[in-house]
Amino acid sequence: MDKNGTIANTITYKPKNNGYSLSFSSDGFSTILYFSKHEETTAIRKAVKPVKIAPKARYFDLLGRYISH
Repeated sequence: MDKNGTIANTITYKPKNNGYSLSFSSDGFSTILYFSKHEETTAIRKAVKPVKIAPKARYFDLLGRYISH
C-alpha cells in the first residue's frame, strides 16, 4: 500500500508441480519469477593449473639439497 492507503503493488503466489511462481504487478507492469525444486545437487569445480617449475629447481629437494641424476 502507498501513503494514501491504496494498493500500489500486488504479489501473487502460485504453486506448481515442481516448484512455485511469484508474480509482481505494479503500474501496469508485471514480472513473473519461476522457482523450481531440484532433487539433484550441483558442484562448482575449479580447475587447478599445474605448477611451473624452473629447470634449475628440478635438481633440488624440499630441503634445498642438490640431487645428482
